[in-house]
Amino acid sequence: MNASSSSDFSSETQPRETQDGARSRAPRPERAPRPERAPRPERAPRPERGARPERAARPARGERARGRRGVLLPQLLVSAVESAGDAVAVVEGSRSLSYRELDAVSSRWARWLIGRGVGPGDAVVVAVPRSLESVVVLWAVAKSGATFVPVDPGYPAERVQFMVA
Repeated sequence: MNASSSSDFSSETQPRETQDGARSRAPRPERAPRPERAPRPERAPRPERGARPERAARPARGERARGRRGVLLPQLLVSAVESAGDAVAVVEGSRSLSYRELDAVSSRWARWLIGRGVGPGDAVVVAVPRSLESVVVLWAVAKSGATFVPVDPGYPAERVQFMVA
């Protein structure tokens, strides 16, 4: 996994006028061609009776939402592990990971990123084809506190350069 971090675009390091001016002067990228749809994964086994992993990702509404602040991605995964740790979280072909496995593997990669100085305020370019590994990488970056910038490795080199500059 390659990690590239940058805090050049941190709102803490630039005055508001600079941020707004940079946005209005930035060239607009051309619309990227739509990627081919991935084949539908095999149907995952149903979670155990009573397990409700989808509740971890569902935003609160109405009365429950009052007084709640946003939930960070790593907190969503922790919640899913607590409520349905052995349920299937991600499937790719014949491979799958449970929420507990996804949490463990992404935590190892998050520690690797943090050990290399990646953290809040950094942007990590993720150029991994859509796969089980790409899901692990996105969770690892989120756990490190950094922002992930997904880049399709199939994009032309000029487009990738523009996106990461």
